[in-house]
This record gives sequence, structure tokens and C-alpha cells, in this order.
Amino acid sequence: PEQLKLLKVNKRGINFNLLLIGKNGVGKKLFISSLCEEELAFEENKQEKLSIVSVSKEIIENSVPIKLNISITSNFGNELNNKEQISQINQFIENKFQAILDEETKINRVIPKNDSRIHLCLYFIDCKLSELDIKVIEKIGERVNLIPVLNKVDCLTREEFKLTHETIVNQLENMKTFNFIDFFEDSDYELVNLQKKIPFGIVSGGRNYKWGKVDSNYGDFKLLKTIILTSHLQDFKEITELQKYELFRLQKLTN
Repeated sequence: PEQLKLLKVNKRGINFNLLLIGKNGVGKKLFISSLCEEELAFEENKQEKLSIVSVSKEIIENSVPIKLNISITSNFGNELNNKEQISQINQFIENKFQAILDEETKINRVIPKNDSRIHLCLYFIDCKLSELDIKVIEKIGERVNLIPVLNKVDCLTREEFKLTHETIVNQLENMKTFNFIDFFEDSDYELVNLQKKIPFGIVSGGRNYKWGKVDSNYGDFKLLKTIILTSHLQDFKEITELQKYELFRLQKLTN
């Protein structure tokens, strides 16, 4: 049965929804270009307020078609009072859950073919977590698989990266970020090592210097790409459906 299921998945492809949160200029679009090996055109936000723009791209990974639905924040953290932005991002995630719940509770149910629930959120951090970062992570961590990412690590020396990484790890303690060990109830070396990598230090290719172009394979980019598109893709989807969504559903139906 499991092999048959995999064959069906391989034939029709996989739908995967990715959300990237971070300030302008932190490298979200470059990351997506490196992930898809192609520059994608996102709609420009000409206003100063926060918006979440989306684009879809089908890629082939290990002979399996993957339809990536990518949403990224624009003008995140640009306002003097960012309280509304926290609610807006959380509402964006919860609206996807609500759409499924609304269909499930109808007499004549028509469950959408393409699941729009966010399966993974990559949270892009500068050199340390700001007060806004902490509030957003605390707010949405219950609703989404959230992995913190430290981008542009090529701008840091080895010692600077180590210190920055340790600082962020300490800030993230007891916060609701994705935990490879907790979710898979296994403490084997590979999962422990993955957990120690958080926040993943990456370089998104495409930036030009006088000496040449940045190679995205520097840092943890290659590892993170494998986690997203291959090794943990199905896990993120199942955790979203069976844990994140079910908790939302329970809370809504009991209130």
C-alpha cells in the first residue's frame, strides 16, 4: 500500500506551500531563486504597509514534480507600530486553515484539490532576533512549522557566525520553532545534528562582488534545500494536517 501511495504521488506530483518572513533586503527572493534555480517574478508592493505576495512554480526534484506555492512578506517591520503586522501574518496562516474547516463543516462538502495550508515557514533573521521577531515567532509558532534562517553568512567571519548563531539559539530557547527531534520522537545522530544547525546559516547565490558571484552551496543552503524538497517535505505536510490544523480545528469547534 505504501509503495502504491508513493507511485500515485510521483505521478500526480506534490503540492507544497512555503512562506518566507523577513525584512526587505534580507535575501528572501534570492533564496527562492536559488531554490528553484530560476529568478521568479513577485508582484511589487508599492505601498509602505506590509503585504504578502505569492507566486507558484513547478520544479522537478528526484523525478517528482513539485508545485511550489511561495508566499513572501514585503515591507515587514517597516512601520513604527508593528502590532498589526503580527496579526496580519497570523491571519494569513489561519485563513488557509479556515478555508478547509469551512468546507468540512458544510452538508455538501467539496474539499479543495490543492491544499493551501502553509506547510513550512522560513523565518529570515538578521544578526539577532528583534522584539518584533520574537513576538511573531511566539504568535505563529503554534500554527506553522517554523524554521529560523540566518542569511548572508558569507558576510560573517567564522567567529562572528559562531557568536551570532549562539546568540540566536539562546534567544530561541523555549520558543515554538520546528524541532526535528521532538516531531520525529527519535534522537538519532542525524536528527540531533539537524537540530543543532538551527538557525540554518545560508548563502543565497546571485549576489555579485568584485571578486565574483556568491556560491549558494556555501553554508547550509544545500542541506536546507534537501530538507525542504526531499527528506522532510512529506513530514511537513503531514504535521501541518495532523497536528497544526487539528489543533486549530479543535480550538475553533470548542469555542
